[in-house]
Amino acid sequence: INIQHYKHYKLYKHYKHYEHYKHYEHYKHYKHYKHYKHISLSQKNVLYLTDRSVKKNKSMSPRTKQVNEQLKQKRREQIILTALENFANRGYHRSSISEISKAAGISKGLIYNYFESKEDLLINVLKFVLLQAVDTIFKSIDKKSKTLTPLEMMAYGIGRFFDVMQKEADLWKLSISLAMQVADIPNIHQVLVQMFDMVYLQIEQLLKVNEVPDASVKARLIAAQLDGIALHYFVMGNNYDLETIKRVFINEITS
Repeated sequence: INIQHYKHYKLYKHYKHYEHYKHYEHYKHYKHYKHYKHISLSQKNVLYLTDRSVKKNKSMSPRTKQVNEQLKQKRREQIILTALENFANRGYHRSSISEISKAAGISKGLIYNYFESKEDLLINVLKFVLLQAVDTIFKSIDKKSKTLTPLEMMAYGIGRFFDVMQKEADLWKLSISLAMQVADIPNIHQVLVQMFDMVYLQIEQLLKVNEVPDASVKARLIAAQLDGIALHYFVMGNNYDLETIKRVFINEITS
């Protein structure tokens, strides 16, 4: 389409420079003109591209690639969280993609656009929960690394674990229940081992910064202790004095 042929746009040699459409590289993809190679101003249903018409038709603008990616990510997360609840409460083996799609309010086929199989969905569910926790805890440590001493970093990291555990208690309960159910599945077992190794490594690095001997073994002991604390807290709820446990645990680790 050559807008320069129209008297109302004779000052514009290229459509992409038009102020209100500068974000569209290809005018032919604009949905109301995708079937027209040429536009005649004499046509009855022509849309004049004036400031006024553009402002009134913002809803007609095609979504950008970034917006599409954000929508896909939100849909993917919706499927994962729905699957997590379904797997944990009903059991992985008794759950079906049909049930998950119904609970999520989407078609069964759409789930397969994101995940190859039920097992692939399960793997992504487990990775989502653990990676989300690891990223939240250790990225916050990295941000504080320039202002904290190695010992303070250790105390801060443990404190963040307790904070995230309390904030995401419902999510963690479901993930622990699910992990216990599926740990014997060979492919899932391998994924769980890899994720735990990643956590051990993160803790080990904090210990090495503090020059703690046998950092690798102690990292596993700390991880096991934190998991035990989380399990007791989830079972006992308000009857578990989490703040006291947190204070004593940090003191022991950093002393």
